[in-house]
Amino acid sequence: MSLFYSTFLVGLIHGGSVRSDVSIPYLDTPVIRTGETYDAMVKSLNAATRANKIGIFVQASAAISAKRMGKIIPGNVVVELYRPDFVVWLLKASVRAVISAPIRFYIAEDPGTGKATLTCHTPSSVFSPCKNAELGAVAPEYGTIFAKIAADAVK
Repeated sequence: MSLFYSTFLVGLIHGGSVRSDVSIPYLDTPVIRTGETYDAMVKSLNAATRANKIGIFVQASAAISAKRMGKIIPGNVVVELYRPDFVVWLLKASVRAVISAPIRFYIAEDPGTGKATLTCHTPSSVFSPCKNAELGAVAPEYGTIFAKIAADAVK
């Protein structure tokens, strides 16, 4: 099952709304409007990542940087996930595609409600522009892992 459909079902089951936003760089990138606060969703995503045995490669937040400058903006964080065995496989399939190896999740806080939105890149949407059969073959398998992370995060 693709990440989009998995997160769509999770969103429906848990009362969130799900859409695929075409204004972001990757088509078919699920966006889940959760009922959780921003801080709770950050904790949930981190826990889901650990539970699914994928490492956090980078966690960057403009809100934290802005706060250091004395500015307050809504919470937001980009979380890049990385698994060494995936990158080894990716290097064999396409050295050029490795730039996209860390797959991203993005959590944004709605300033009006404090509730979080979880956006997930799918491996299929990230690697399909490469037009590489080997990448296309494994992206759905890797996508199920990311679908589980998203589902676990919004439980």
